[in-house]
Amino acid sequence: MLSFFRVATLILFMCCCTVAAAQERIAYVLRYNTPFYAELAAVQIPMELPTFPIDPVTIGPLGNYCVFEMTLSPSGTLIGLDSDEDQLVYIDVATGAASPLVDLDIDVDYDASIAFDSAGRLWMNSSRWLYRVDLQTGATTLVTEMEDPVYQIAVHNSVIYASIFEGFVEVHPETGALTVLMSWSWNEGGCSLDGLYSDGSDLWGIRSCYSGAGGGGDPIPRELVTLLPFETLAHINYSGIYSHDDPFSLVVPSGGQMQITDIPVLNLPGTIFFAVLLVAVGIFVIRSRT
Repeated sequence: MLSFFRVATLILFMCCCTVAAAQERIAYVLRYNTPFYAELAAVQIPMELPTFPIDPVTIGPLGNYCVFEMTLSPSGTLIGLDSDEDQLVYIDVATGAASPLVDLDIDVDYDASIAFDSAGRLWMNSSRWLYRVDLQTGATTLVTEMEDPVYQIAVHNSVIYASIFEGFVEVHPETGALTVLMSWSWNEGGCSLDGLYSDGSDLWGIRSCYSGAGGGGDPIPRELVTLLPFETLAHINYSGIYSHDDPFSLVVPSGGQMQITDIPVLNLPGTIFFAVLLVAVGIFVIRSRT
């Protein structure tokens, strides 16, 4: 007969497996506040509950950096773009603190953004210009001049996508042409799209909508969405922050980078069940031995 301690060990192992199996993904959201302060927030995505409100939790200030945009390298390093000092910075996901990584060799527009492709190459847009960036030296290579300025880019399945003032487009780097995939009229009340990011399997974004012309109407809470196809996953509760000029940057790491993307979530019903089962088995073992 199994000893009580062996049975207890087995049951506790089952409990741990139950807890570990219940995990939620984390989205890292960067919101720019004032010229030298930014905020990194971790947002849990309840994938099984679409449209469920989620409340960001502040990790910590970046420090004395003017960071509008960030992206995640294939190795799991969070990289930010300091548009004031024209440099790339490393962001510590545990503390939110940023530190210099490399200086860029061009002046960066405040609407610039960065994105890695699946091959580990870093892309950057600055207004209507599209570049590739050497992460070691900061040297930039001009790829093309796009037909219109874009605000944020993402590389998804080897295709470059971008948000523009009144839409969502595919970028053709060989010509600079833009193919409109989604569009709306801001002057008639509509939506803006921030925080484009690809985790390799999904293309994500943060959408802000208004009911009035020019974004002056009643704001609708920001939505965490996937694109291609479009789906609203959750509302992000940022009280009083709905301005079109308050940009967001978003990173939703894939499940492969477990060290920073997934957190264990207590599966309370399962834990209670196994705890009761553990007590019952313990009582049975003790009685059978007496």
